[in-house]
Amino acid sequence: MRRSVVLAYVLKELKIMFSDKVTVFWLVAWPLIWVFMTAYVFVSPTAQSPVQLELGVVNYDTTPQHNLSFISGDFIRILKEAEFNGTKIFNVRVYSSEEKLREDLRKGRIDAGIVIPANFSLSLVMGSARLSVLIGARDPYSSSISYSVISSFLNEFGRRISLYKVETALGYIGQYSFANAYTPININFTDYVKSFMYGLAVPINVSYENVKPEALATRPNTLGWYTIGAVGMMFLYSGFSYGASALLSEKERGTLRRLRASPIKESELVLAIILSGIAPLVISAVIVIVVGVLTGANIVFNPGNPLHWLVPLLILDGAFLSIGLGILLSLLAKTSQGASALGTALGLMFSFTAGIWFPASMMPSWLQILSKVFSPTWIFDAMRAIMVFNRGLDEVAPTLINVALSTVAVILADIAVYKLRLKKYIEEA
Repeated sequence: MRRSVVLAYVLKELKIMFSDKVTVFWLVAWPLIWVFMTAYVFVSPTAQSPVQLELGVVNYDTTPQHNLSFISGDFIRILKEAEFNGTKIFNVRVYSSEEKLREDLRKGRIDAGIVIPANFSLSLVMGSARLSVLIGARDPYSSSISYSVISSFLNEFGRRISLYKVETALGYIGQYSFANAYTPININFTDYVKSFMYGLAVPINVSYENVKPEALATRPNTLGWYTIGAVGMMFLYSGFSYGASALLSEKERGTLRRLRASPIKESELVLAIILSGIAPLVISAVIVIVVGVLTGANIVFNPGNPLHWLVPLLILDGAFLSIGLGILLSLLAKTSQGASALGTALGLMFSFTAGIWFPASMMPSWLQILSKVFSPTWIFDAMRAIMVFNRGLDEVAPTLINVALSTVAVILADIAVYKLRLKKYIEEA
């Protein structure tokens, strides 16, 4: 392998590439657009702020007939005053009828509605009350969010009402003496009743704790995760596009015949094409990462961990593989423009369906199979295993072996394809 021949081709391609404004846009401007979208849309600075729902309420329990300690008006007041981290949870609108409430839900004016039936207050104090909750939708995702917020609120409200009723009942029980009453365990009867009734109100006291990987624990770390995803997406569409159009561009420029007449070998030409595409991809990746850090991303990299030094090599190999796969796509196109469009389209599609940008678990089973056999996916799985989950070499080694074998296979396939098709391209040039 003659390095001078390969280097001359790489320098020639870089000059051509950076003189094209469209190419510079796809390599630099487009990835930066995605970084900013990630920072201010997908992982917005306000993403962790509480969601405020537009909530409609119809109250048919307006005239309770008993001297009750709690009435439906108190429930509406609690809805209006409920807060999380200093932000109101509900913006409450009171409706005169359920029909008007349903009309606004159907037109997407509010997120959800609650219908309070007659005798709600009496039923709540004396036994079990009923509520009708209507879940609307103002966009494709709001219904699930509304359901989660309202159900969580009502569960907590029900728990507190249960505890209040227990306290009230224990107040009455405390007025009587049960010194000789039987209990299944050897404790005071009043203490037993108290414990038993609290158990009815709150049978399981659950505590929740977030134990997330470091790279998913905070917004900066999450943004760092997605910044790496933006690099992977850029590698795919730019790498596919460049690899698919490189040989056809040489043919259309009239330089392919001269290349063939030169002493350059097929293996050297394939390597030169891939290396000439890697350089701008790596430059673009560095720009994306720097801008991501400037917008708040925390790229988790520990220089003291030898395994983390595999990550730059994996990034290089990701660029290498994407261009190599793009070269195979050149067989499906007749012009460089068509090959470039095909590479861009397939690269963008694979970036969303192969687990690089979104988890494969979110996709249908047949797409999950695609992500499992797609070699660039292995690269980013290895990066996340190292940088996110802090796994050891024994767990990452099988993926690294797959990456190495797929890289060799792609190179050999590219050389084989060129040996079969290069002569035909020259004859057509």
